[in-house]
Amino acid sequence: MSSGIAQIEGSSGKNYIWYSEPEYAVVCWAMLALAMWVADMIYQYIVQKQPSAKANNENAIAQSSSDFGSGLAPKKGIFAALQLAPPTQCLYSLTLYVYLWGCGVCHLWRALFGGEEGQDGINVQTDISLLVVLYIAETIGAFVVKRSPMKNWRQIDFVLHHIPFAAVVGGAMLYDAHTIVRLFPFTLPLDLMTSANEATAATRALGAPRCIDIPNRFYLLALMVCLVIAEVYEACHVLISPGHPAAIYLISLLTLAAPVYHATMVIPYCWKIVKRWSRARINGTPYPPRQ
Repeated sequence: MSSGIAQIEGSSGKNYIWYSEPEYAVVCWAMLALAMWVADMIYQYIVQKQPSAKANNENAIAQSSSDFGSGLAPKKGIFAALQLAPPTQCLYSLTLYVYLWGCGVCHLWRALFGGEEGQDGINVQTDISLLVVLYIAETIGAFVVKRSPMKNWRQIDFVLHHIPFAAVVGGAMLYDAHTIVRLFPFTLPLDLMTSANEATAATRALGAPRCIDIPNRFYLLALMVCLVIAEVYEACHVLISPGHPAAIYLISLLTLAAPVYHATMVIPYCWKIVKRWSRARINGTPYPPRQ
């Protein structure tokens, strides 16, 4: 890992930019996340000394509903909504997801309209690596301390979403990040742009009303359609192109599980919410319906 000052020639003369290796930035963010996790463990230790507060918190969680289920019958085990992490940790996740979403927008713009390919490739590596580290940290929190910075998230959601992404994409970046960024120029920025969904859930964990999830579902529905197209096209393009190492073909084959998950689970759920909300608006009835 290294960092320093790079000198480049521009139309107005010599310019200087700060640069850093992707691993340097990821390690810095990971160390900050570790510090937040330690603070969370200390916080939980203090809270557990107060039986009344603990009982009230557990009762509230038991009555809550998941984003993928109904609140009429509380779920158990990995299907139960996790308790919320402390507000500081929720805010930390929120800021990271907003940052990564913005990075995804910038990377997609450069992929569509051109840009500094070399430097942007390094930036994509950094941002994707940061997303993988964030997913790993949140997954550990979900299974070790049984808390999530995102409202209504369950352990099964981490199993279906965070763990596969961290395993496949993280492993691919470790194998050959430069080649992966070059072969998936649209999929990776769109992956970063899905951070808006996690940012919305973190915002709700901080007390935002449920209604902010409606525009998120409209956005996520459109984004998922684009992402599925990009995932299938780029993965299949790699698979039919000769000359790649066997590991690259294997990685591309594994990535095809992502569009299956998005097309069979995420898109139908988003469409259900969008359809119900639109129908309620047309009929002049409240959404969600009053019980």
